[in-house]
Amino acid sequence: MSNEGATTQADLIETELEGTALLTNPMLNKGTAFTDEERTAFALHGLLPPHVGTLEVQSARRLQAVRKLASDLDRYVFLRGLQDANETLFYAVLTQNSKKCSLSSTRRRSAKDVRPLAIIGIIRVVCF
Repeated sequence: MSNEGATTQADLIETELEGTALLTNPMLNKGTAFTDEERTAFALHGLLPPHVGTLEVQSARRLQAVRKLASDLDRYVFLRGLQDANETLFYAVLTQNSKKCSLSSTRRRSAKDVRPLAIIGIIRVVCF
């Protein structure tokens, strides 16, 4: 029996934040991935949709949304907003995207690869 994916005491972060203060902290916000127990402990009931979603489902949904955007600028703005709101989800999206893109044998950047947008941005498009 494997404990892979199980939460250990070392994985827990102690905080006195609750409610909107917790949700507006991008380092601690988990969005709908907060469990019912966490929602009770941190006074989050009514501040989130009632559905509890996994990080994997949230990540897949956000990756699908970013890939539907028309330009690199739109994708960059979307990713920056995500990082500002929920860093855990931001890095999950990059990780999920990285796994999918690394399966490709092409050396050319895929239009579906969002990593360069997050890492270096698109300053040349905005500034020039």
